[in-house]
Amino acid sequence: MYSLKQIGGMAAVIFLVFTFLKDTTIEAQSSKLAIAYTDSDAIVTSMPEYRVAQQTLQGAYQKSQQAVQNMTVGYQQKVDTYQQQQAMLTPDRRTAQEAELMQLQQEIQAMAAQQEQQLKDQELDLMIPIQEKVQVAINEIAVARGLDLIIRSPGLLYANDKTVTDITEELAIKLGISFEAPE
Repeated sequence: MYSLKQIGGMAAVIFLVFTFLKDTTIEAQSSKLAIAYTDSDAIVTSMPEYRVAQQTLQGAYQKSQQAVQNMTVGYQQKVDTYQQQQAMLTPDRRTAQEAELMQLQQEIQAMAAQQEQQLKDQELDLMIPIQEKVQVAINEIAVARGLDLIIRSPGLLYANDKTVTDITEELAIKLGISFEAPE
């Protein structure tokens, strides 16, 4: 059992916690957050830099696909030749050609993986400056308007237009791009 002194101490602690929570709730209610939202993805895709990046990536993708395709065609020709000559080959020669074909197949897979990684790296190299440019503009708008929080709108389910502001068009203007907000 607890002594009277312990119960009194616990009551004091509970009272202090309750008082703190009550004061915090009142303080949070009295100071409203300035909140806005923007569709930064739509802004990014409207930027000329994004279109240039996409064209660059598309060219690099086609080039990498062509390189893999060329290797695959060469591999397939060697497989066809092997299959035609297989019956006439000695067991040692057959084993050597099978090993060569397996090696070539592994090289194609390694090249495809390397090309894919290079494309991902190139995409990051092209997109990071664009995203940073948008973030700088968002930060400038937030400071100029005294905003406490800006939310990305594609995930936004509801916003009260009286208390939450859409800054998407303002962001587009700040970035110097033409943007038409979807209705």
